[in-house]
Amino acid sequence: MTARAKSKNAQNETIKSDLMVKLLILISILLACLLTGPAFLVRAAEEKTVLFISSYSESFVSVPAQIAGIQSVFDEQQINLEIEYMDTKRLDTPENKQVFYQSLKFKLTQLAPYDAVIVGDDNALQFAIDHQSELFPQIPVYRASVGGVGAGLMGGKMVDYQALGKTAAELVVKIFSGTAVETIAMIEET
Repeated sequence: MTARAKSKNAQNETIKSDLMVKLLILISILLACLLTGPAFLVRAAEEKTVLFISSYSESFVSVPAQIAGIQSVFDEQQINLEIEYMDTKRLDTPENKQVFYQSLKFKLTQLAPYDAVIVGDDNALQFAIDHQSELFPQIPVYRASVGGVGAGLMGGKMVDYQALGKTAAELVVKIFSGTAVETIAMIEET
């Protein structure tokens, strides 16, 4: 074998070796996609996101407790919680409600649809009733509040807002899992 033939043979071996390495890398990537891809897609398809609309702002006394109650259930179930504040305790005006409506309407056109909505207190409930057919037409809406409570007293007892938020979140989880009944009456905790 001539030197030229040996050199060409060595080049061919190097090219084959490089192709084998690239082929092994490609096969590894394909296997990784096949092994993790479907599981990832299933997890993404099962992931739920819930919108909590608060009548107030986060600084209002009951709101952090409501959120803590909701989050305590959703964290266990790996449900994402997003929050919008109407801030009607400080700005209970038609103009503020219109600005909130416009802002939420815009966001809903830009974001993936929510799987459920929880409303906290009367103004958020009324907002959801007024705009459900337009903003949440196929999305279930749940209430986490006690109507007409004012400062948090009901019949001489303190209202546990964290428990109210947790109860609403547990109901959402039951709906997602298919273990709740189709028609749900309003649940009042006193």
